[in-house]
Amino acid sequence: GGIWLILYGINKIKNSRHHIINNKEFSEKNFIKIVITTMAITYANPHVYLDTVILLGSISINFDNKFYFGLGAIFASFVFFFSLGYFSNFLSQYIKSQKVWFYIDNIIGFLMLFYGLFFVFMN
Repeated sequence: GGIWLILYGINKIKNSRHHIINNKEFSEKNFIKIVITTMAITYANPHVYLDTVILLGSISINFDNKFYFGLGAIFASFVFFFSLGYFSNFLSQYIKSQKVWFYIDNIIGFLMLFYGLFFVFMN
């Protein structure tokens, strides 16, 4: 696994200047496709159920007032997902830039290279 990460990182860094941006991919908006993808990511994700039922359920045992705990959990979830949606929409204008993709590819490449070296030499 470590060797694969090293090779992947080197390949990512090597090809970082040749990232092709398909502007058609960013400009197409198909409402049905977006809704189906959102539903699949939401309801087919096992972490939704683990986090909601097991994690929040286990934490809620420590609180006396379940109503306020539930209200706080709902508010925190709303703030998190609203911020996620708003900032992803805000940052989407920058993702179309060749320069931004250069930095993203290099950061991912160096991380994979680092993790690969770590796994090879630390085990």
